[in-house]
Amino acid sequence: MPKLDDATRDAILQEKSNLTNKQLQDKYGVSRSTIQRIKLPDLESRVSEFTAESRAPDTAKQDFADKFVKTLQQEVTVPTAPLALPQPDRQPIIQKILMNADSFPAHYSFITDRTAFVTSLSEKSALQLQDLLTTMERTRAAGNLAAQMKQVFLVGSRAAETLGARLRLKTQGLADALLQQQQELDYIFKELALNYSDTFTKASSPEIRLATLFGMTLLQVDTRNRIREMKPEEKYDDL
Repeated sequence: MPKLDDATRDAILQEKSNLTNKQLQDKYGVSRSTIQRIKLPDLESRVSEFTAESRAPDTAKQDFADKFVKTLQQEVTVPTAPLALPQPDRQPIIQKILMNADSFPAHYSFITDRTAFVTSLSEKSALQLQDLLTTMERTRAAGNLAAQMKQVFLVGSRAAETLGARLRLKTQGLADALLQQQQELDYIFKELALNYSDTFTKASSPEIRLATLFGMTLLQVDTRNRIREMKPEEKYDDL
């Protein structure tokens, strides 16, 4: 029987797990004992044939890669200048503040000395002046809304008094009795205005207030004239 070469030996070793000994005998023309003698340890003597040739590391490339990684890992601190926010013009704001203070002094009880107040405006920044103007405008709006609510309430009270008299109820003097509690009414309506100022922002505009004042005054005058025209027996027949 011819001696097996290395290539045939390797082929038989690779196919031993898939083919039977009989099939290997027929395929390669070797005896059964020969096939049984071919084992994995036979390749240990030729291990160098299957080992890739080792190469010396490229130190230059490795050094470049290390430096590149270190550069990426370093924190780069870029100094940034603080952003300068645009400042509003001070002079128009001061003019609006003074116009509010002069036109509606009743709303700003905190201004006790006008000269000192005007002097303090020159010491404030534009943002502080804008905050002050916003506060003054909201204070004025709340005060106007409180007065409007009070006017509607008093006209409604006068109407209720007249209606009660027609229904033979003894309601004469209701509106006058409410007017005697002016301070308490003022506090109540100021508090209501503060609570609902955001809800009734449009209702406190000068146009709406003027229309409301005209309508309420018209009803009040009509009610007063109707009472005057009533006969004495109609006024006191329920007493």
